[in-house]
Amino acid sequence: MKKYILVGSFVISLIILIFTKEPMQPDSYGYDSIGWNMAQGHGYANLENKITMEREPAYPFFLTLIY
Repeated sequence: MKKYILVGSFVISLIILIFTKEPMQPDSYGYDSIGWNMAQGHGYANLENKITMEREPAYPFFLTLIY
């Protein structure tokens, strides 16, 4: 049973990886880029300077205060 769950989760992860338009990123990387852009005055944007709502606002605001 555990073997089927492991194989199934691997297959689902592979399908998501192949069919998503944007690559998945670790949470810390996404929050850090938004916080850094806000500190630089570029607004709530990701690394490509595109305005985004992919992350919740509280932690990037905290990072902006730190930076």
